[in-house]
Amino acid sequence: MKIKPILMFAIILVIGFVIGFLVSGQITRRKHKAFIEQRTHEGYKKRFYYMLELDQEQMKKIDPVLDKYADNNQLLVRSFREKLGAQRDSLKDEIKAFLTDEQLEKLQSLRPRRNGVRPGKSNEKHRQNRDEKKRK
Repeated sequence: MKIKPILMFAIILVIGFVIGFLVSGQITRRKHKAFIEQRTHEGYKKRFYYMLELDQEQMKKIDPVLDKYADNNQLLVRSFREKLGAQRDSLKDEIKAFLTDEQLEKLQSLRPRRNGVRPGKSNEKHRQNRDEKKRK
């Protein structure tokens, strides 16, 4: 008879772990999506709206100004990433002569990037969204 309460406790514990795991994943995805969205034109504006708690009238008046600065901000970030990538490549080129073959392989696999984005399935969607926005 003692097995039944122990079994119920174990089942409830497992269910709790599964629910916690799933909820944690959803929260993480939501935060990541919000972080990535901040890099976009609309995300830049939404962040200001949220932080300043603007009403509809204020949004209409501030919107053109934010449009101007959002575009400029994106250009600055893109330029920074390109310069940072060039500096990283330069660093790798200069230290290659001092590394063993094994260390060179490790260096190459540390953070592979293509156009500032790590390769992977999730980035395919990112590239499609970016290309769509460029067409508009």
